[in-house]
Amino acid sequence: MLLRVAISNEYRGMHLASYLLSSLISLHYAERVRNYRVDTFRINEIVQHLVKDAGFVKRGNIKNDDPIDPYRVAYELNL
Repeated sequence: MLLRVAISNEYRGMHLASYLLSSLISLHYAERVRNYRVDTFRINEIVQHLVKDAGFVKRGNIKNDDPIDPYRVAYELNL
């Protein structure tokens, strides 16, 4: 399942992204999903920090057809 989520800058510093990620993992875990993957731009340090704090492990890079930055950093969580 592909899921794209954004939170407005108005709510920055309220840790809503951590809460949202935790809630999504919990909901899917209840549905017996045990493997989670996230990829993000190499410059998106906020998301990288968020997923590392959630226990995700960096797995490498993903190449795609984006003309601006064709690489994404890939993270995975196995429960």
